[in-house]
Amino acid sequence: KTLWQARILQLVRNMYRVKDSPTAPLQTLADFAEIWALLYEHTGQAAQRTAEDQDLTITKNMIGFIQQHYEQHITLEDIAAAGAVGQSKCCQLFARYYRISPINYVKEYRLDQGAYLLRHTDRPVTEVALSVGFSDTSYFTKCFRQWSGRTPRDYRQEGRAGA
Repeated sequence: KTLWQARILQLVRNMYRVKDSPTAPLQTLADFAEIWALLYEHTGQAAQRTAEDQDLTITKNMIGFIQQHYEQHITLEDIAAAGAVGQSKCCQLFARYYRISPINYVKEYRLDQGAYLLRHTDRPVTEVALSVGFSDTSYFTKCFRQWSGRTPRDYRQEGRAGA
C-alpha cells in the first residue's frame, strides 16, 4: 500500500523474473542497490530520529538529576548513571547539546542558583555557597567572579540598587 514498499516488492519480483538471463547478476545488483537506497531513505531516517530522541531523553534524565541533586557532591559517574550510559557517552551528549562538559554544567547550574539566592535572599555568601553545592566559599567567589564578572557581594548590591 505504501509506494516505496510496493517498489521494493516490484524489484524483488524482477530479480526472480530475470534470474535465468545472462545479465541476471548485473540486474540483481542494480535492484539490490535500489532496494537498499529505499530502505535507507525510509527507515534509516526513522532509526536516526529514534536514536536522537533516545539521546535527548538520556540527556533530559541527566539534566534532571543535576537539577535535583546540585547541592550534593556529584561526580561524572553519577551523572552518567542517571542517564544509564557510560561516562564517555555522557560527555559526548553534553558536548553535542550544551557545548560544555557535564561537570562544568553542574558548576554553572550551581552558580545560577547561587545568583538567584544572592538576589532574592539575605543569606550570607558562605551559606549561599554551601547551599548550592560548593564546599568552599573562596572557590565559589572565584567561580562566581569568572562567571558573572563580579563578586557575589557586588552582584547582590547591584541587584538591590536596581530594584
